[in-house]
Order: sequence, then structure tokens, then C-alpha cells
Amino acid sequence: MRALVTLLQSIINKVYARLYGPPKGGLTEVEYEAITLIAQEGRAALSKAREQAAFCQRRGSEQGRLFWMQVANEISLRTKGRPLTDAGSARERKGA
Repeated sequence: MRALVTLLQSIINKVYARLYGPPKGGLTEVEYEAITLIAQEGRAALSKAREQAAFCQRRGSEQGRLFWMQVANEISLRTKGRPLTDAGSARERKGA
């Protein structure tokens, strides 16, 4: 259920961004989504992005999985100062 709520928040954010123009500051979609998720979820942001990647993978959306893994990586860079490890990425590919 939480994954669905997060997915809906993501869709709403994207629709808002399309209606009112690109995010200020020249952010990419991945950066914008990462910052938004950090603001909404705080410490749980990385976990939420990983949940979304797993959700997309279960639904057969490789493009969605890759997007959310990029978001998770951006969150990790912004909160931990380092990218995700390969082990974490492999865990996501398996849907853990």
C-alpha cells in the first residue's frame, strides 16, 4: 500500500512539474524526484525509492526500475555523500 501511495505522489509531482514548468535550478527529473522524496520521507527516502524500484520490477517495468534506482542513488549521494554499492543494486534487481 505504501508503494502505491509513493507511486501516486510521484505521478502527482510529475504532472505538477509538467503543468508549471521544469523544476527551478536546472534539476533533472531524477534529482527533482530525489529531493522531493527526501523532503517528504526524511530518513525513509532511500527505502521508499528502493521500494518503488522493486514495485516497478514486479510489474515488469524495467524503465521504471532504472528510474527509481537512479533516484535511490541520488538520494544516497545527497544524504550519505556516496553512491549506492553494487551489492545494494544487485539486491534491488532481485526484488529484495
